[in-house]
Amino acid sequence: MPDTIKAVIFDIGGVITKFPDREYLLYLANLSGKEPAEIARAIDSNIPAFEKGKMRTREFENTVSKRIGISPHELQWYQYYAKFVTIDADIMDLVRDLRKEYITAYITNIDASKYDLFKKMLGKELFDYRFASCDLHLRKPDPRIYRTVLKRMKMSPEETVFIDNQKENVIGARKVGMYSILYKSRRLLDIELSRLLD
Repeated sequence: MPDTIKAVIFDIGGVITKFPDREYLLYLANLSGKEPAEIARAIDSNIPAFEKGKMRTREFENTVSKRIGISPHELQWYQYYAKFVTIDADIMDLVRDLRKEYITAYITNIDASKYDLFKKMLGKELFDYRFASCDLHLRKPDPRIYRTVLKRMKMSPEETVFIDNQKENVIGARKVGMYSILYKSRRLLDIELSRLLD
């Protein structure tokens, strides 16, 4: 059992915030007449560059909307997100409790437009460090993003726990030596954290 952990680092989307991805794809499918899987491919093929800050919002919206046959306005990339994203209050309570004893941080893969909203929603008081792919120009699970975060936090990998709902991101963190937890539910997260922190 590790006894050197100083920081708990969270993913945001899918852990701290929730968004109805399927409903968004169905909304676009109804507009475009395309299958949700085809729409997902159109979005996903552009997401890496977009979330690394190498593609501007307007370019992303124009590219995706053209590919699926709707207007950029109909895509509602930011607007739909802003309307339906929610914060998991239970997880925020956990962050609040952890911050009494540990440094707290987050690493998120996100584009600049949504990140502006994230920062307003989450505030600054609960996280000592905040890292976004659009600022770092790196995305999880690239090992370089974890190394960059560790360097900026001035910590070694074994001093941190990383929590993410995507298996590949958890594996990426483990590859650089961070303790990592695949998030499935608050109950299971509590069990995993107790094993590492108690």
